[in-house]
Formats: sequence, structure tokens, C-alpha cells
Amino acid sequence: MRRPLAVVVLNVYHNRRRDADILTLAKLNHSTTRELRAYGSRGSYFASGADVQADALMSGRRPVEEPATWGIDADENRGTLAIKDGRETIASAQGNYAGFHTEFARAVRGDGPGPVPATEGIRTLEVLDAARRSALENAVIAL
Repeated sequence: MRRPLAVVVLNVYHNRRRDADILTLAKLNHSTTRELRAYGSRGSYFASGADVQADALMSGRRPVEEPATWGIDADENRGTLAIKDGRETIASAQGNYAGFHTEFARAVRGDGPGPVPATEGIRTLEVLDAARRSALENAVIAL
């Protein structure tokens, strides 16, 4: 059995109600599967499937060749919103790696801001470092 390279669990509590958003990510070598879960006091959201953009790129397809359909998840991968009054499936927004790279190139040329503020990049590095430390130490790393 292969071990995940990293498992990240984030717990974010809001207000005194202790609503919890939990993100769990496990990435195996050569795997593009993903699972998303969010829990709150009024319901939850769950989606699983594959990273359709990564799958497309690995098969040789490019976003510039199919902009209208690029990054659209299959219907069977729609997420489920579950609340007190029932359940509803929800399509994901169209993914757009190409837009990120276009904005990055624009910023490098000095024609606009970067697509991600530096503070968010730093926070991402902190989370990745915590995931690495957690895997190495077999411990929960608080952020």
C-alpha cells in the first residue's frame, strides 16, 4: 500500500457557534484524485472525483485548444450540499489554470498585480511545511 505524500487537515472555527470548515487533502504519486468536505452548523458540502485539468494536461490536451469546455467537471463529480431541508447537487465552477498563468505572465512583465497576493503564498508555504512536518513527525502541527 502506498502512503500519502502529505495529508493536510485544517480546522477553522468561526464565531462562538464553532462552525468548522475542514479541508483534507491527500495526494499520492501520479494521482489526480481529490476529495473536498466542508462542515458548518447549518449543513455540509462534499465532492470527490479527479482534477479534470490535471488529467487533461497529462493526456496532452491544452486549455487554449478548448477554452469553452476546459476544466469542467463531469456531472457524476458534482458536489452535494446537505442541509436540514434536504440535499442538492451542485456543479463546480469551471477550472482555469490558464487564467492563473496568464495573470502570472502579465505580472512578470510588469503589467499588473500577481494572481495571488504574497501573503497568501506565504500562508500556503506554511501549510505545506506543516503537512511535511506532520508526515515526518507523525504529529498534528497547529497553525
